[in-house]
Amino acid sequence: AFDIAVVTKDGQLVSRWRALCRAAAAWGLVTLPLWLAAASMAGLGRYLSDGLELGLGFGGAATFVAGAAWAVANPERGLQDRIAGTYLVPR
Repeated sequence: AFDIAVVTKDGQLVSRWRALCRAAAAWGLVTLPLWLAAASMAGLGRYLSDGLELGLGFGGAATFVAGAAWAVANPERGLQDRIAGTYLVPR
């Protein structure tokens, strides 16, 4: 859509597995605590303490803010690209 390719350090297109790992690194740390907090509020709350529910929600929000701060400080390459060993290049 934006004429950007996701490649490895030697310039080859990434495999689907590596692309999935990149996506999981990008969204997993943010969405997992938020989904757990939402699930606990939807009926699993009787199994979790109020402090844990609140901690999950704030943990997800804090991870999101930390990721935004990382992106501002390091605009050339995102944290998910460093974890997955990928680079974004123009096609």
